[in-house]
Amino acid sequence: MMIVIAIVGLMLIHYISEGFKADRRDAIKEETCTTEEIVVAGDYVMGHPKINIATNVWIAATETDFILFEKKKRIGEIPKKAVKQIAVEDRSSLQQRLTATRLVTLGVFALAAPKKKKIEEYFLVISWVDEKRMEHNTTFRGGNAEGTNGRRNLLLNYL
Repeated sequence: MMIVIAIVGLMLIHYISEGFKADRRDAIKEETCTTEEIVVAGDYVMGHPKINIATNVWIAATETDFILFEKKKRIGEIPKKAVKQIAVEDRSSLQQRLTATRLVTLGVFALAAPKKKKIEEYFLVISWVDEKRMEHNTTFRGGNAEGTNGRRNLLLNYL
């Protein structure tokens, strides 16, 4: 009996959650006038000049922009013509990326610095250049490899 109640409870929670997602998608589509699919990018990590909070982000594709939303609130945009690359990276590759800071700090030893073990967490990275010619790597925590790659492929279809 307890198992049946637990299963019914989980199904109810899932149903309510899907309802909230549908409401959010409808509100975003109405504001952006887009007919494209709304993509759940994941948890915002870093890299957008207008976003200063870690939050779950949805992306709506319009003719000219990717518009970023937190719940139903527009929090930023990325012009499609400014996008250089949309990639999936794992946590290890993000941590081990050789940066100018690391080179300055460690010099030639930066190449010999110990590598950390691989961590199975994936990120969606949108590389783009703004109107001031500043490069940005807007990064979202995406979860598993398949889901993150699926979101990447959807966004690539809208470029």
